[in-house]
Amino acid sequence: MDSVKKRTFCVEILLFIFLTVCLVPPALRAAEAPSSESKSLSREELEGRVARLEEDLARLEADREAEASRDDDGDLPENPFRKIKWSGYFTFGYRNSSEPGVASTFDMEDVALIARSQVTRDFNFFSEFEFEHGTEIVAGGTSTGELKLEQAYVDWVHSDALNVRVGKFLMPMGIWHQNFWPPLQATVFSPLVYSSKILPHTQAGVQLYGAVFPEFGEVRYAGFVSNGEGTNPFQQDLNEGKAVGGRLSLTTRYLLLGAGWYHDRVAASGGSVPFDNHLGILYGTVRIPQRLELSAEDLLDLDAGGRSISGYVQALENLDRPGRYQLVQRADHIGDYLPASFFTADRNQWRYTFGGRIKISDGIRLKADYVIVDRTGLPDYHIGAASFTLIF
Repeated sequence: MDSVKKRTFCVEILLFIFLTVCLVPPALRAAEAPSSESKSLSREELEGRVARLEEDLARLEADREAEASRDDDGDLPENPFRKIKWSGYFTFGYRNSSEPGVASTFDMEDVALIARSQVTRDFNFFSEFEFEHGTEIVAGGTSTGELKLEQAYVDWVHSDALNVRVGKFLMPMGIWHQNFWPPLQATVFSPLVYSSKILPHTQAGVQLYGAVFPEFGEVRYAGFVSNGEGTNPFQQDLNEGKAVGGRLSLTTRYLLLGAGWYHDRVAASGGSVPFDNHLGILYGTVRIPQRLELSAEDLLDLDAGGRSISGYVQALENLDRPGRYQLVQRADHIGDYLPASFFTADRNQWRYTFGGRIKISDGIRLKADYVIVDRTGLPDYHIGAASFTLIF
């Protein structure tokens, strides 16, 4: 009896399968299995797209080779203006001093236009044009402010370790001399080691520079020959004694150490006698990432046994991790460096700066300083100042 039931059950299963297969609509079975014709059309479309992409890549490669050949020959590209990149910054400030005879004032401090271009594979150009203190030029009359070409140079970029710069460039040593721009400054006022201009801000000449990258950090060097001090050192040197100098620095994650030297035969100017300007500078920074940065610079008179001319110690503290809010404290000094008639900075004084900086966005900065000026043999005074900087 059980065997009969099993056979009956098997027959029923086979009959169900047979009816299901026979009764499925032909259209439904056709939809379930894509035709070989649709498959072949898809392959043809894909092959066409691949062919078009190969043609586009061939054209791009031909254009790249043509431009590389133009660069190797030293020719300008067909449209050099297409390669110019423009940027700049705007700085507006206010200051109030307790020094007798000095009024509080707003100051249209600086509008800088920066143009740079990668002219060929190995040559690039950089320039910075500045309008300072509300520049106005009146035909046939007096002018206000200052209009100047701060930098303009061409770099031949050979490798990380060897590059050549020709033109007007920043003094390649120290901390503030290399990073004097308002967007990068920690305070409204620069320290006396920079504002004294004992070590020139810019040079016109030839500079050799580069870097190597050992496992422990980054080693950078620079050396230059340029015109020396004078009325217009960017056009005509006043004597045959060219200025020479150089620097060597080491940077790690937590430390920057650097040293530089500068020598020039300064010609007679403004009643001073010619003299050898033989200077050295030591500088360094200790960093606790995202927390604290301690910096110091010392400008030395090498002809006087390394006597300190001017220097400072500065602490920059981040109040939050991204560094949007910062506090700055700095103590700096300047001694009595001869001849006094050649340089315009005050002598024999200490300055104590307490400031704050707010980074509103990547392109907007606010800064405020309170400065106490302690002068030897003269009354002390203080200065309050604030500035707004926009980078564009």
